[in-house]
Amino acid sequence: MSVENTIPGAYRKTGSAGGARTGGTSTYSALLAQVKDAGLLRRRRGFYWTLFSCLVLATAGCWVAFAFLGDSWFQLIVAGALGVLFTQFAFLSHEAAHRQVFESRKWNDRAGRYIGTFLVGLSYSWWMNKHTRHHGNPNTVGKDPDIAPDGVVFLPEDAARTTGPMRWLVRHQGWLFFPLLTLEGINLHRHAVVSVLRGGDGRSDVRGRVLEGVLLVARFAIYLTVVFWFLPFGMACAFLGCSWPSSA
Repeated sequence: MSVENTIPGAYRKTGSAGGARTGGTSTYSALLAQVKDAGLLRRRRGFYWTLFSCLVLATAGCWVAFAFLGDSWFQLIVAGALGVLFTQFAFLSHEAAHRQVFESRKWNDRAGRYIGTFLVGLSYSWWMNKHTRHHGNPNTVGKDPDIAPDGVVFLPEDAARTTGPMRWLVRHQGWLFFPLLTLEGINLHRHAVVSVLRGGDGRSDVRGRVLEGVLLVARFAIYLTVVFWFLPFGMACAFLGCSWPSSA
């Protein structure tokens, strides 16, 4: 590989493909029809109900183990398992957001909100708004929120505008990516709280914000009360540290 190809900004100009062109839209339509005929887009409600039931049983098993272990550092194993289960619940909420679980949009939204907000601690409406814009404008600067500056910066012009400790962080973000990833769960909780308090991107869904606020308060009140009530303070903090990273 030449040095030119490794320098940011050294792009090779491309032109139109030569030869005969086929209709891209008609090709896609034919493929879509073939996929539908094969039944690959049919909703698998049985699968999702089975998955949800297994996750609930596994979560219940974790809390039973929590109760039996008591004041023991083996609780961190339970915390890690809960983190993995929270992640799976988040994926299930993601599927509901994509209308893959139920035929009804209302039931998909209800499932996504109660699972994502109450069980995981995320703002379903904030995530839906963000994820929809991402799918509508993937990797489009100024339109795709997934490449907007946050803990990690994707664009050179955004990196050039950073100052202070953030500038140092951006310069070393390649090496720090995986350590930073362990904090993403906390970052998503922060976005959830900010979205409920301020609203998201100018949208004023007061009813949805109130519902999510109630679910978030109930979720964190129950979770934090149980952890800090039954475990010593230091162990409780370690428990949260092991369960939150995976909840991204």
